[in-house]
Amino acid sequence: MSFAQKSEKKWTEEEDEVLRAAIDSDRQTHLLRRSEGAKINWQKISDCLPGRSNKSCRKRWIHSLDPTLRKGRWTAAEDAVLLDAVAMHGQNWSKVARHVDGRTDDQCAKRWRENLDPGISREPWTPEEDRTLLEALKMHGQKWNTISTLLPGRASVHCRNRYSRLRRARDTVSSQQEGSRASSPSGRSSPTDPSSSYPNNLVRSLFNC
Repeated sequence: MSFAQKSEKKWTEEEDEVLRAAIDSDRQTHLLRRSEGAKINWQKISDCLPGRSNKSCRKRWIHSLDPTLRKGRWTAAEDAVLLDAVAMHGQNWSKVARHVDGRTDDQCAKRWRENLDPGISREPWTPEEDRTLLEALKMHGQKWNTISTLLPGRASVHCRNRYSRLRRARDTVSSQQEGSRASSPSGRSSPTDPSSSYPNNLVRSLFNC
């Protein structure tokens, strides 16, 4: 079965409207405040949406439609609350998210893993790490979560970004080499060719180019 077949079908505007109406009705019935989404009867909600499970309805609401949902840049105050919540609950993200108004469990987990986790390395990447990254790519493809486990202190997004930088550097080196060969009668790089500098030599060795 292909990935597309496994993926959930896209929500329609009509389904979104039914979901909003069903949640409003459920809240009015039980006199729930808007912030008490955890008490919504998701099984009852899903009964209004054939083909959608209670988990699917909950995910759609919490991650996309809830008007209290906050998106975009995190504030210093939110980071402080998140740090306190992680200290209290560990990486139980559903509990952590209850302390951070307007942020989902996925948002909290991502913010922690990519920015706030004290285990994240802030040091420049080493040639050894770059080689490990490229070897892991050959073995696992672009499965960044898997690759990050082979690079302590490097989150999956940092591995992906590092590979993008290395690939751009490789393309730059290749362009420089082609330009140098075209301008040199012998077809060889001149002694002043910028590709002879340490960073470019490193890039060539990493990609075996």
